[in-house]
Amino acid sequence: MYVFHKNKNKKMKIGILYICTGKYDIFWKDFYLSCENNFLKNTEKHYIVFTDSQTIEFEESNSRIHRIYQKNLGWPQNTLYRYKIFLNNKQILQQYDYLVFLNANLLLIDEIEEKDFLPTDKYNLVACLHPGYFNKKRVEFTYENRQISKAYIPNNKGAYYFAGGINGGKTKNFMDAIELMSHNIDLDIGNKIIAVWHDESHWNKYLLDRDDIKILNPSYLYPQNSNIPFKPKIIIRDKGLLGGHSAFRGKFEIRLALNFIKKILKKYLNYYSKKNIINIKGGLGNQMFQYAYGRKLILVDKKDVIFDTSFFKLNKTDTDRPFLLNNFNVDNSSKIENVQDGLFKKYYRKLASKITGNYGFYQNEKYFKPIEDIVHKEFTLKEPLSAISQEYTNKILDTKNAVSIHIRRGDYVLNTSTNKHHGVCSLVYYNEAVEYIIEKIESPTFFIFSDDIDWVKANLKLDNTVFVSSSEIKDCEELILMSKCKHNIIANSSFSWWGAWLNQNPNKIVIAPKQWTVKKTSDELDILPKGWIKM
Repeated sequence: MYVFHKNKNKKMKIGILYICTGKYDIFWKDFYLSCENNFLKNTEKHYIVFTDSQTIEFEESNSRIHRIYQKNLGWPQNTLYRYKIFLNNKQILQQYDYLVFLNANLLLIDEIEEKDFLPTDKYNLVACLHPGYFNKKRVEFTYENRQISKAYIPNNKGAYYFAGGINGGKTKNFMDAIELMSHNIDLDIGNKIIAVWHDESHWNKYLLDRDDIKILNPSYLYPQNSNIPFKPKIIIRDKGLLGGHSAFRGKFEIRLALNFIKKILKKYLNYYSKKNIINIKGGLGNQMFQYAYGRKLILVDKKDVIFDTSFFKLNKTDTDRPFLLNNFNVDNSSKIENVQDGLFKKYYRKLASKITGNYGFYQNEKYFKPIEDIVHKEFTLKEPLSAISQEYTNKILDTKNAVSIHIRRGDYVLNTSTNKHHGVCSLVYYNEAVEYIIEKIESPTFFIFSDDIDWVKANLKLDNTVFVSSSEIKDCEELILMSKCKHNIIANSSFSWWGAWLNQNPNKIVIAPKQWTVKKTSDELDILPKGWIKM
């Protein structure tokens, strides 16, 4: 039986609970030294080390190190049953004023004072916000959501998500907590269920709606090499640099691993099935249609929307497209993310069929008409115009009647599949459109925007022209320049559609091609706003 040394001074005593079975004992030395140097210098620290190692460093020279033999239970039992491991030594633990469990791979790198860490006065327990969820909304917390589990937390409950890597408190209060959690874990096992994050899930359930918790910020659980906005006090050492989780967990049953993966997949699908996922894809014009529709869902229909940018990593077509919405003043609170990142990169498209994603293009103003003022406001440039674009802007604004003509060739001509679908607007169309403008508008100046200026100069003979090559300026700036013209002649392109739509001249004339694609007219596609002239 292990004999503990009596306290010879009046310092408060804390029992530091530390589990290092299997290969986890490699963390002990650095943990211990960092703890001695930086942790609660005015408190008598006792290290209760649960390990299957026959000896551990420093135990002979420091009587405050108490090694207790603990069989390596394997994963996930080592974490799932940690509270039971502590309770098996209840009489030993009760002699301390405080107890705190610290994960094996923690390193204390900055001084931590009693007033900042210990639960004094109105507080009884200590818990740390999870570094991965401190800035997330409640809907993103990975609480246990199966009602059969004793760790279950309803969707309308919970303000914080706490990490399992640090927990503790005043000894009596902490012992009460682990007794209940251990009991609930046993009940779950009896019902053939394991909470999604094991002891952490039960810890979150126990802390739910309590007001006696001293809450630590993620500086006390700062992942190594991360960039979260806190000054680190305790670092979570990266196991990946030492061989990864499997190297430390040793042998484990394939069945448990597969069940764990299955749970994560199910949680992932359940999470996204409750979202409206707008798949942002294609060129800038298409991205704008998709974003505008999503914003309408958010603002008018009060939907929870995620703008998925996976297309820009997965797309392998001949005309690779960049994500360009970030050039505009799009709403910062909107969730724009690569849904296929993380665990599911390779299998995202297979999973996508099970996710309620929106895969349309929404090429009609009816999809965002209720918020058109907001759309106008958000589709303004975030950064100032480049010098050359500003020069063109000045010319447009100094011109009495500036008329944009957008002539798109590029991929419409060179890419076989694109050409077969879209086709190219004819010279007849442009000549007729120009004639109409000349009849209606006094002294127009034509600003011709094109990705093939040489072709335009050789084939479209006009007076009073300014040529703007797409190669000179950014896509987003070209679109905004078109919108600054008083009138617009557009191509069969969503890009020039937006240039005309964003034009806020109340008396604008917009001429658009009636034949929008090779097989369908603009009427069939229902793409042109009322009042635009079709030719």
